Amino acid sequence: MFQMRILIATDGSQSSSAGLRFAGRLAGSRQDVELIVITVGALHRELFVSHPVQTSTRLEPEIAREEHEIASRSLSTAERVLRRHRQHCRFRFVRPRRHGLVAETIAQEADRERADLIIVGTDRFGAFASWALGSVSARLLQISRRPVTVVHLARRRRAAHGRNASGRKGPVRRMHQANLERGG
Repeated sequence: MFQMRILIATDGSQSSSAGLRFAGRLAGSRQDVELIVITVGALHRELFVSHPVQTSTRLEPEIAREEHEIASRSLSTAERVLRRHRQHCRFRFVRPRRHGLVAETIAQEADRERADLIIVGTDRFGAFASWALGSVSARLLQISRRPVTVVHLARRRRAAHGRNASGRKGPVRRMHQANLERGG
């Protein structure tokens, strides 16, 4: 039987892949850890809450099909990412019970699965973008009764060459060069 359950929410983005990699490394090859990967369908919500239309019943089957296709791609990506770390994981598509509640759906699924930890990825847009656009990870931190780990998308740096992400020499590299030039 499993001693620990980790629920990972993914949307197929690079930031959610960072969360998946973190979960894979955390669980490692331990047999007593179960990984449960979910993706929450939000396409239906985005279209009908943002742009309500009278003919929604005619469009619903096609939107549902597209939503399942997007979820399938997200879960396939998750499977590829975790394949390196784990032999077996569970993957599920979850539709929100009410419109617009992705974070709430993740929290409910974690409760339903009795997860010991929830892992989500996020990019680094900053406080203003989170306030203006909303953030699933920020909302999840507020409402979840389970521990939540938010994994930031790592910035690629060329640290081995002493350069930052823009390619410029960083302050440590400049100080080291100055010391070498002075003979120290």
